[in-house]
Amino acid sequence: MRGIAWVLLLSAPAMAATKVSKHMILLEPGGGQMVVDETYLCSTTDGGRLPFYLPVAANGQVTVNATAAGGVAIAAAVKKTSKPDVYAVDVPVKPGETRIDLSYTVPYTEGAAYEGKIVTQDDNTYLIAPNGMTLQGENLNDLGQEPRTQAHIYGLTGAAYKVVLTAEEAADSDSGPRIEAILPRIYGKAWLIVALALGALALGLVLLYRAPAPTATKETNERGGR
Repeated sequence: MRGIAWVLLLSAPAMAATKVSKHMILLEPGGGQMVVDETYLCSTTDGGRLPFYLPVAANGQVTVNATAAGGVAIAAAVKKTSKPDVYAVDVPVKPGETRIDLSYTVPYTEGAAYEGKIVTQDDNTYLIAPNGMTLQGENLNDLGQEPRTQAHIYGLTGAAYKVVLTAEEAADSDSGPRIEAILPRIYGKAWLIVALALGALALGLVLLYRAPAPTATKETNERGGR
């Protein structure tokens, strides 16, 4: 997510006070659950705190990091607001650009729709599917794939979304002509060749076994007698 986010954030335009310039939501399903990573690039002039929607299925468990302009990421606490399922990052967003990353996990069933809400004033909102997956739903504008990560990016209009994640179909490896290995004709009679070789070897062993033991020559006998 961080690599994808920075690619999109580098060209972020100047934005009005209390607004979010870019808001990215990455959905990564797997193993009966889905990790949702959200990144905000925002600024404000009144020290406000960033509100965000957290689904009930997350059980209030969310990790948040805030990075001020030219600073380092720090862990940030969250607090519940008076609005249902809306929390706020408990770090004042100071003038200038501040990046806020949050991550949470929800149960997920393959093929089921996933719903979320946008509670910030976003100049641009993006839904992102990881490489190999696409999103289907209303108010989505397919922006194509990010060249480096191959993540699929969709612009979102409106303050809510309901999407279904679908795995892209892999190319059918059996669609092309099959390549068959054709052995030379001799391989069709390999068993006969092996049988003949074994027979010759057996015959040689039999003849060697039946051969009479070598006898001493006359010259050897005479030398022995001396």
